[in-house]
Order: sequence, then C-alpha cells, then structure tokens
Amino acid sequence: MKRNVPHYFWRCYASRCERLIATAEQERQELMNGGIPDRQIVVRRNGIDVPVEFPPPGRFRNQWDISSNVKLVLFLGVLYQRESGHDAGSVRALAAAQQWLPSLAARIGGTR
Repeated sequence: MKRNVPHYFWRCYASRCERLIATAEQERQELMNGGIPDRQIVVRRNGIDVPVEFPPPGRFRNQWDISSNVKLVLFLGVLYQRESGHDAGSVRALAAAQQWLPSLAARIGGTR
C-alpha cells in the first residue's frame, strides 16, 4: 500500500495545490518525478544556516561551566508540551543517562 500512496496523493491533492514545499533537493526531484511541475515546488530546507565564522572551541562549555573532562550530550529541536512523544522521551532519556553516568553533562535547547 505504501507504494500506492504517493501516486494517489499526486493525483488527488498535489495537482490542486498552488505550491508544494520540499525540504531538500532530493524531495524536489521526487515531487517532479511524481508529475509535479517545478514551478509549483518551493525548497525550504530543514536544519541550520552554517555561520561564516564559528565560535572558538570550548565557548559553550565555558558559558555553561561544563568541565572539559565530562561527556556532553545535546538535544536540540522544537520542544512540545505534551506527556508522550519524541520530545518527552528524549528529555526522560537524558535525565536517566545522567543518573547512570555521573560524568555526563546533558543540555536541552530549542524553541516551543
């Protein structure tokens, strides 16, 4: 069934859209291969823009008073207020990891 969903989608929905958003060049190609004209596709990339200049090594650790001797785990993403789901599970996993590995520093950052 999974193989049939894209064809059904293209025929029923995508042809009626003014624009479709692709998150990568590969997705744009897949949409075009599915019959969507290039003029209907807008590429909006996920991720971050690479800065022109990176901060010096150790700046984050210094800012948050994290020793260079400890392992550092970061969770970055959009954080949702809900009891179940990916974000809540990630936060619980980081908290549990800190109990098992005292030499681990975990930091969570994102938007909501």
